[in-house]
Amino acid sequence: MQNQNINNCVFFTQFLVFLGMVSFFLSDRLVIRNMGYCRRIKKYSFKSLLWITLAIIIILIILYSPYMRLVSLSDVYDLREDSANITGMGIVGYLVFWSSNAFVPFFFIYGLLKKKTLYVVLGFVCYVLLFMMTGQKTNFFMPLILYGFIVLLRYERKGLPFYLLLICSLVCISILVFNLSDDFMIIKAIVFMRTLCIPGLLFVNYLDFFLTHDLTYYTHVSIIQLFTGAYPYNEPLGYVIGDIYGGGNVNANFWTTDGIAAMLLPGILFINILFFIFLVFLNSITKKINRDFVFVLFIPSIVYLLNASFFTFLLSSGGIICILILLFFDIPLDEVN
Repeated sequence: MQNQNINNCVFFTQFLVFLGMVSFFLSDRLVIRNMGYCRRIKKYSFKSLLWITLAIIIILIILYSPYMRLVSLSDVYDLREDSANITGMGIVGYLVFWSSNAFVPFFFIYGLLKKKTLYVVLGFVCYVLLFMMTGQKTNFFMPLILYGFIVLLRYERKGLPFYLLLICSLVCISILVFNLSDDFMIIKAIVFMRTLCIPGLLFVNYLDFFLTHDLTYYTHVSIIQLFTGAYPYNEPLGYVIGDIYGGGNVNANFWTTDGIAAMLLPGILFINILFFIFLVFLNSITKKINRDFVFVLFIPSIVYLLNASFFTFLLSSGGIICILILLFFDIPLDEVN
């Protein structure tokens, strides 16, 4: 009977995740009509945002200067350990993530779309500097990822032939990466283990753990924990699961942290609804802004949904900063594509 209950829970969990994905893809068809006031908000100049970004980067360079260096992908953890005391200094960690996921990509993407080399170079240099500070692999690969998405968006309007070519290319690249020699193990690990395998494994681990342990009821969110003090564990979720299943700090996606860990099945349903509302809101406030720009701008921050809570994505990883930029700063691009 216990095994049957677990099987039923797994089935309904997968079903709710499936419904969530369907609703997310449908959200772009919905717009909140009474959002005109957002377009009447006073817009600050493009240059003022540039100066803010440069000021933040300069501050970070000053703080991280004793530890900054270029390292190989296999040595990034040593760099992170060396600079951890700086990253942990209150607002500094936020500034790093906001720069990586909002301010810097803003100018890099703008330069690509407007074909302005100065902003492309500026964004690339800033990403290199950020990688030298914290050793985050996302900063190392992000310029290439953003450029790749810009290229994809330019050709995706060609329809079915484009998608067939894209699928075939991805299959060929996957086979090529899988068959690389052990000298390229780090690349294979990033592509297959971190991207495809680990999220699924952690989903199962979290479900197995929280079926028999205390749920968090969203007290794992820092702000809620600050006011309630009701978080049932002595360590962050990632370490709680890591201590049981091995692997140190094993953070997981928003369905896992804000769904399973919070309230199991009702938690997944709740976070589905919350994220759906967020997507509709975002679609509504960006209706008159260049579509490609908005889409690519959110890629660096939304990637963290694969490895963090939805609330972490908003507050720590730059999601809310991207929204504020779109609301309060002038973007000299064509309104719509």
